[in-house]
Amino acid sequence: MAQSDNFFNLKGKLGNLIFCVRNGKTYVKPYSGGFVNGNSQAHPNVKASQSKFSEVAHFIGNFKKAILPLLWRQKDGSFHNQLVSLFYNIKRHFPDDSLYNSLKRPETLKFLKQESFNKHHKLPAHAVYFDAEHNRLEIKTFLLKSFEKKYPHTLLEVAFCWLEIKPDTGVIPHNIQTQMLEVNYQDPSDIEKIELAPQPSDPDVIYWPFVCLSLLDQNDALLRIHHPQQSMWAGVV
Repeated sequence: MAQSDNFFNLKGKLGNLIFCVRNGKTYVKPYSGGFVNGNSQAHPNVKASQSKFSEVAHFIGNFKKAILPLLWRQKDGSFHNQLVSLFYNIKRHFPDDSLYNSLKRPETLKFLKQESFNKHHKLPAHAVYFDAEHNRLEIKTFLLKSFEKKYPHTLLEVAFCWLEIKPDTGVIPHNIQTQMLEVNYQDPSDIEKIELAPQPSDPDVIYWPFVCLSLLDQNDALLRIHHPQQSMWAGVV
């Protein structure tokens, strides 16, 4: 509905016309129907985009359910949006492939290993490293030391699993394991090595090594109840 600034200026929609003010001048144009216009919704480009987004949304729903056992609560609310951004960009990069075939590509795994699924918490380079040859996770203790001043009296929970990506874009976690680490290491040059459960053996299935790092209050670590800290970082390694 249009609003009047003064007797002569209108802003907004009036009937089938839209009024707007730019640099002190009033402009008018026909109302095209916006995002709900029937013709625009039937456009092939719009339908193709809707199909792609539907496939990505289905995968993200399955992905979030699969990693839920590894995650504590997210305070910033950006986790879902970051997943949408990451996986939609992958799908858009390979427009002629299904999402599953896009996820099978080696370059997709390489891309995901460089990304944080929580955009407000990015780790320093090489702070967490997956040693595929020895099947272990390496945590540089300078990362633990960096949490000490801001989050005293906490533990860092390292949660790991193998994520199986199915052809119908279902996601299944395998071999979930967790380990608690102290954040007050004296020597920041040390490396904490965590031996991992082996990757499931099916060579025709996509498996991603997935890690979530969470800060826990010392008193809550064994009880796994809600606490004032949060999942700091999550991603493929």
